[in-house]
Amino acid sequence: MSGARRPRDEQPPRVTLVVPGGLRSSSGGNVYDRIMVEALRASGWTVVVTEDPPDATDDIVVLDSLAIPAGVPPGVDRPIALLHQLPSEANDRPDGRDAERGVLRAAALVVTVSRHLADRVSRETDARVVVVSPGWDRACADRRADDGSVLCVAHAGPRKGVGDAIAAFERAHLDGARFRLAGDHRRDPREAERIDAFAAALGRDLVLEGVLDAASLAERYAGARVFVSASRYEGWPIAVAEAMASGVPVVAFDVAGVRELVRHEEDGLLVPVGDVEGLAQALGRVWSDATLRDRMGRSARARARSWPTWRDASRRFVEALGSVAHDGRHRTGAA
Repeated sequence: MSGARRPRDEQPPRVTLVVPGGLRSSSGGNVYDRIMVEALRASGWTVVVTEDPPDATDDIVVLDSLAIPAGVPPGVDRPIALLHQLPSEANDRPDGRDAERGVLRAAALVVTVSRHLADRVSRETDARVVVVSPGWDRACADRRADDGSVLCVAHAGPRKGVGDAIAAFERAHLDGARFRLAGDHRRDPREAERIDAFAAALGRDLVLEGVLDAASLAERYAGARVFVSASRYEGWPIAVAEAMASGVPVVAFDVAGVRELVRHEEDGLLVPVGDVEGLAQALGRVWSDATLRDRMGRSARARARSWPTWRDASRRFVEALGSVAHDGRHRTGAA
């Protein structure tokens, strides 16, 4: 662990990470959490991952975004808030704002994955707010091998807009194109029904890849001509960063999390949220203009590869939690 050297008789720091549902799924948040847990353990920390709030404990308690709607656990005074998103906004649940504010007011430290999230929450907490964005190098491609595909990487949740992305593809009538969806298309029943209808209509032009490992995902980035996202909320979209690092131009709805990565007309094209026709037109423009596509792909690659790697992010995360461990105020159990 970076930072001050521990005395030989000092016990290694202990942290409890609260993640409802655990770390079994392949969501971006779980990928991030797993990498940070591995980094903490490699630095000598004792880490417990739990789905349920802990009883009163002397451990440093980290509340993942998914745990924040439940508020501050009983017996925990100074948790660390780890924000991949603001759940009330990501899930369109404004009734959850009071619980979020309670966690932010109580926090000893707030870690966010993006600058826009940090700016959003900094006025609601007296705690230090640290940005530790995800890395870009887990599944990116170092080569280009255009296979004539439009790629979308997302689980089909209500706010991820997978159905809208496919609808835009269908409307665009791209010559010789195939839409590839990497992710769980049955995550949400309504979206699954809609995607099944598209599959029946599009036939071989819609490829449902399912959940892919990092190596297979890198192959899809290598082959993609365009990356598309119709998400209505993002903290820091790992798949967008990986696509950019692979040299793939991005067409997406203009939400804060995407806008922080993608510069309109430089790394891709952004259209107003919900404008499926605009998304279709943007797809058509990038698809049909090789010069524009190559320029945007080169710009996206250079931009993304200037960002921290996962190793850099892990080091910063361990240092941030280490600053709390070495602070005499870090006790999270009730006094």
